[in-house]
Amino acid sequence: MKHCNLSQLCSDEEWPEVRKYLSSDAAEVEKRSNIMYRNDHGTCLHAACCHGAPDDIVEAMIVIGGKELITKVDIDDGTVLHSACFHGASYFIIRILILVGGKDLIMAKDEGGDTALHWLCYNSNDHHDADDKIKLILQVGDVDLLLATHNHDGKTPLEIATDQQGASNKIMKLLTVQSIHNSTRSDNNAIGLPTDNCNNSTTITRSNYEEQHNASNSSANTNNGQKDTSHQTLQRLLKESQGQTQSIKQEYDQKCKDYSDLEKSMRELEKKSQAQGEEILSLLAEQKEKGETGNRYWKHKADHSTQTWSEHKAKLQKL
Repeated sequence: MKHCNLSQLCSDEEWPEVRKYLSSDAAEVEKRSNIMYRNDHGTCLHAACCHGAPDDIVEAMIVIGGKELITKVDIDDGTVLHSACFHGASYFIIRILILVGGKDLIMAKDEGGDTALHWLCYNSNDHHDADDKIKLILQVGDVDLLLATHNHDGKTPLEIATDQQGASNKIMKLLTVQSIHNSTRSDNNAIGLPTDNCNNSTTITRSNYEEQHNASNSSANTNNGQKDTSHQTLQRLLKESQGQTQSIKQEYDQKCKDYSDLEKSMRELEKKSQAQGEEILSLLAEQKEKGETGNRYWKHKADHSTQTWSEHKAKLQKL
């Protein structure tokens, strides 16, 4: 299969064909080459995230292409996470992209200065679980910087969500940055990060999400005195995801085998049906031929009887 063919299949949303290729016996080098191919619109993974590919197809691509695939950008410097967030990809897809791409993927900006969070806010109404996705992005990324980042139009994620209308109060609250001033705010801290001077004139900014997250974990942290870092959490989640991926792949391979067996049985049944149909047509033709022969015989008998009766009738009239 050529590079452009796989990209076109994804753009045309021919998911059964894409799935068939990804699970085929084609060499892994060939599959990787096709998946890593990039045009102006990005890679096949970009196309899959833009066109609502099933979770298993996106996952299969990531398994083959790895982090190198996820870090590729389109002509506008958009990452696959930008595409997934804008087009309403599932929580599973966004989660696995973040697991592999990490914080750098979340913080990446396209040529318009938008992060993936900006793009999610543009279309938050198209996401069934937008708040959970926002929480995930804020948990792994630099929360303060993400919420305070302005794109080239001067918009923060909160301002974009506000402009779109219909965003839930929960989403608006997650996107809100709260500033707690101990004294005056430093001009060097315009983007909401702690200043270098950590004495009495320090400006501290936190999102509502971060406050809620820290509050829910404070009692546990007090009891055991330990805190699971984001890196450790990602490693654990990645390990779980890899296990789930293997399980899904095995199940998918079995379903492909079952489908192949079913397809083979259908072909055999079709051949048998065709042979039986031909046999029936042959029998009908034979019966038709016999019927015509029988009709000629009885017609001859009837004509002979009519002639004999006519002769007898003529003799009786003479008498």
